[in-house]
Amino acid sequence: MINGGDTGAGRVAWGVWHGGPWLVAWCLVGAVLAAPAGWADAFGPWFFLSSVLVFGLSHGAADVWLARRLSACEGKTWSATRFVISYLAMMCLALVVWALAPLPAFALFLLLTAWHWGSAEVVPSRGRATGAAVVAQSMARGTWVILAPFAWHTDQVVALLASWGWWPGGAAEPAFWLGQGGWLALWWLAVAADLLATGAAGRGHSGDGSAGACRLEICLLLPAAMLLPPLWWVGLYFMAFHAWRHGLRLALLKKLDSARGRRRSATDRGLGQEACRLLLLDHRGYWLAAALLLVPVGWWWHGRLGTGVLSWTGTYVMWLAALTVPHALLVRRLDHREAGSAIGGGGYDAS
Repeated sequence: MINGGDTGAGRVAWGVWHGGPWLVAWCLVGAVLAAPAGWADAFGPWFFLSSVLVFGLSHGAADVWLARRLSACEGKTWSATRFVISYLAMMCLALVVWALAPLPAFALFLLLTAWHWGSAEVVPSRGRATGAAVVAQSMARGTWVILAPFAWHTDQVVALLASWGWWPGGAAEPAFWLGQGGWLALWWLAVAADLLATGAAGRGHSGDGSAGACRLEICLLLPAAMLLPPLWWVGLYFMAFHAWRHGLRLALLKKLDSARGRRRSATDRGLGQEACRLLLLDHRGYWLAAALLLVPVGWWWHGRLGTGVLSWTGTYVMWLAALTVPHALLVRRLDHREAGSAIGGGGYDAS
């Protein structure tokens, strides 16, 4: 079998790991390039907001299952009440920071997202959660993914930040702004660091675990990062790459748990369907509740409803930031757990 993404617990068929994301990515690039003038700007906010329902919030809703599983693996007593309270407390703390200092909070969110998205690709592939090579690969991958809109669509990012009202002075550039030349230089530096870190480590993120496959994915992603407007690019990567692959990782863990109980080897047959079921159906109550909470959060942030879909994208970013804090910490806990276990050491293989 041709293997694709290595989840740490086992390996996922190449077509399952890459097929869906790349089909969505290039269909989206083709649609945006072929569309009439103004179409991408008009529908970009709607596509960005729709990613909240298509694997976006739902991949975070699976945290309930993941936390319960980790507690069982660690021999701890599971308490749903304690989990929900701690999760909401971290979210509320993040929202308070956004209310007091939205621009610094946005910068911290970008940094956290770069680490979270990058490590989601690197840590499962390498079977390690720590070390200089892991940190370098994770930050390099996540950084250029996050900085693509700043580098290639600087004016649009400035307009978005101004419309969200995250600093005084209207459309004036924020103090940390580097200008398009600065962001381009930083972006290319991150791309080069990703390629170099991958080669030095000898194993890549995603792909088939090899540096060559990783470099191929980088080269295929670069045109999409350059061509797609900010809201399209971030929504695409979040939904089709990050959330989908996280769902595959959890689906394989569920299969491994089941196979271990029956003393059989796990297979990746039907893994895509299992990931869809886990993301969209198994925890639908949690992610629907999170989606509905966007309304009062938006009311609190904007002061009224009906401020326009572009303004609501700012609320969505803030809401995602609040959710990302506890979610990233929980996934980091999973990374450490797998790295120190038979699963993390490659004791099981889905081939």
